[in-house]
Amino acid sequence: MARNKILVVDDEGGIRFGIRDFLEAHGYEVDEADDCRVAEEIFRAFQPDAAIVDYVLPDGNALDLLPRLKGIDPGVPLIILTAHGLSI
Repeated sequence: MARNKILVVDDEGGIRFGIRDFLEAHGYEVDEADDCRVAEEIFRAFQPDAAIVDYVLPDGNALDLLPRLKGIDPGVPLIILTAHGLSI
């Protein structure tokens, strides 16, 4: 089965648009969320093959969201993006 569904989670519409535009041009099906709550809902319904998640979101951050998404499907690769310096 082809792995072609990507969830993009970012609170900035322009960032989501750019990532979506690139991925769709390369044959991927993309869905979007702008916060952790919506991301979790879409992750359950959309069943993506991978997710690209901004670190800072209005209702939490990617490290809060990561275990919740992995609890739904531990096999889905998650990529965390940030423009902020991190200390993990």
